[in-house]
Amino acid sequence: MIGKFISKIIRYKNLSIIPLGILVLAFIVGYSIQEAKSSAINIDANPFSQQIASLEKDLEATESDAERRDIQERLDFVWGNDWIMDWGKQQIKVSAGADADDYEQGAVVVIVYQQGDDVLYGPGKYLTPTKAGAVRIVDYEGHRLKLMVDDGTVYYFDALGRVFTKS
Repeated sequence: MIGKFISKIIRYKNLSIIPLGILVLAFIVGYSIQEAKSSAINIDANPFSQQIASLEKDLEATESDAERRDIQERLDFVWGNDWIMDWGKQQIKVSAGADADDYEQGAVVVIVYQQGDDVLYGPGKYLTPTKAGAVRIVDYEGHRLKLMVDDGTVYYFDALGRVFTKS
């Protein structure tokens, strides 16, 4: 079909070989784009589902970012990393980092959520026993977290009791 169409154009317009190549390429590219568009519509009954999923993901990230900015401002906290644990009908979230006014002062922020994302406790900020720098959560056993500073200083934090411990 395409060959007959091109033959008719060549005979009708008496085209040279270079413009013919450009014409064939433009036709094939145009046909491929149209075919891709039509097949994309046929594959997915709702062409907006991927866009909706992407927007939902962006919204979750935005809500999380907004929560972090709010906590950072209210508690003068610089974020490092997070740890989350389900405990019965509650979810405990511990974020490790540093005090925004003194980066040598490590800190953790604890928020306890009730089922349905309602905040039951927090956010509460807890400072490390000594000033050694920002902390990161590197390990855990049950609800006891192992926190570490870049220089190798180690702290332990009990997420349920919301207190630093010796081990």
